[in-house]
Amino acid sequence: AQQLAPDDTAYTMAMRCDFEGLLRTDLLGHALNDLRRRHTALRTVFLQQDSVPMQQVLPFQAQPLTLEDLSILPTEQRAPN
Repeated sequence: AQQLAPDDTAYTMAMRCDFEGLLRTDLLGHALNDLRRRHTALRTVFLQQDSVPMQQVLPFQAQPLTLEDLSILPTEQRAPN
């Protein structure tokens, strides 16, 4: 779908999570990796071979959790629009 309509965001879901209190980023990273391990749809890519679309499930590979510290920004710039 993305190749047919590159500007279409119908298959993209943006999500925001607000956490209060101490966030155990090590546990969050483990939980997200566990989701990727258990759900093949999160590891599926679509390729073309001889102009024929093909689905391929990639093997699980743990990914590090990337964090960005926004505390240096003014409060109004921290939240998405």
